[in-house]
Amino acid sequence: SGTALERLASVDEVLLDKTGTLTRTGFTFDVSALSATDQSIAKALAQASSHPVARALDQHLVSVAPAQLSDISEQVGQGMSGKWGDQPVSILKQNSGLALNVGKRTWHLTYQETQKEGADVLSVDLRSMQLGVQILSGDTAEKTRALAERVNIDRWTAGISPEEKHRIVKDLNETGHKPCMFGDGINDTAALQSAHVSIAPGSALDAA
Repeated sequence: SGTALERLASVDEVLLDKTGTLTRTGFTFDVSALSATDQSIAKALAQASSHPVARALDQHLVSVAPAQLSDISEQVGQGMSGKWGDQPVSILKQNSGLALNVGKRTWHLTYQETQKEGADVLSVDLRSMQLGVQILSGDTAEKTRALAERVNIDRWTAGISPEEKHRIVKDLNETGHKPCMFGDGINDTAALQSAHVSIAPGSALDAA
């Protein structure tokens, strides 16, 4: 937008997504319990998704050939679903990571994430500019709190949906604030679009 820099100068509140924004997308997954077929199903679902965690799983399974699935669809903020033959399959977000469902079988895929370099400096610099700073995350309270402590941000909200992020941005707008939404991924597009100004460091800009 031609007015983006002008609007950026009036920002008074910065909202930071966590996954893929304050953390790197190169997560490590434990897929040891999955058979070769199950890994191929997980690969097919993950590579069809735009969520940072799913994209990371796709990269983690880089040497796995994806299964042939049909009826693939994405529920924003929830996960991917489809069919493998006549069996329903899905990969869904859960508290500790992702859940792969094949028919009536379920595997829980936990993951580890790494803080991006400079995230702690970012929070200090923003506060030095007299800006409010908070984290908005769909992840668990435990993971969000741990990261918030590492990057020295004492205001955070965890376990929220894309719609709730959008509502928080809307409430700030309606109370006279000028929020800047900083996010990456299709889950944040509503919040990115409704903020006074937004920063999308990855692939979210085109989707928004």
